[in-house]
Amino acid sequence: MELKELMEKIISNKIKLFLMCKFKSIEEYKNELYEDIAVSQIKDVETLYEKYLMYIGEKPNIKVELEGDIKEILKEIIDLEKKLINECGMTFGIRQTTIHCLTSDERFYFYLIK
Repeated sequence: MELKELMEKIISNKIKLFLMCKFKSIEEYKNELYEDIAVSQIKDVETLYEKYLMYIGEKPNIKVELEGDIKEILKEIIDLEKKLINECGMTFGIRQTTIHCLTSDERFYFYLIK
């Protein structure tokens, strides 16, 4: 998977996770963990979208379907972020942003599986 595809997949999955966690938080009367995940994901989407525009030079092709398990989606995002960090090489803006996203996502994953 090339850099462009990795970033598009991560952005799409983060939007999906944002919506699913936001809905789950509502269903469970403002569940703080799901609310925190939703807030973190949408902030990551905004930052990654900006980096995509800056470094790829076009709008990303984003597709979102609200299917799947929250834990599995988050795990997939973590795996994709690790791959993106390795693939982007010395592209500092993408690398640094993705490292920050990964740090938050790993923390949330820990609490979800706990």
